[in-house]
Amino acid sequence: MSARPTVFLDCETTSLRYDREPWEIALIRREPDGCTFEHHWFLNVSLIRADPEALRIGGYFKRHLRRQSSPRLEVIKEIADLTAGATIVGACP
Repeated sequence: MSARPTVFLDCETTSLRYDREPWEIALIRREPDGCTFEHHWFLNVSLIRADPEALRIGGYFKRHLRRQSSPRLEVIKEIADLTAGATIVGACP
C-alpha cells in the first residue's frame, strides 16, 4: 500500500478546446489507511462558446444543478488541498 493518498479525478467540460471550462468535477480521495472520501461540485459556466455535443455527451442539461453551483475559487482551493501530495488517477487530470 502506498504511503501517499490516491485521488481519482473526473470532470465534465464545455468542449475539448483549449478554452474549455469545467462544469462538473468529482473526486474520490483514498487515504493510505483505506479511508475514502467523495467530493462533487457543479460550477456555473458560460455556454456561449460551449460545444453542444460536449454538453450532450456530459449530460449538462440533465444533470447540472444550476441553483446549487459552488463558487469557483472555493472549488479550486478545495481541489488543491485534496490533491496536494496525492497520486492522481483520471482520464483528464
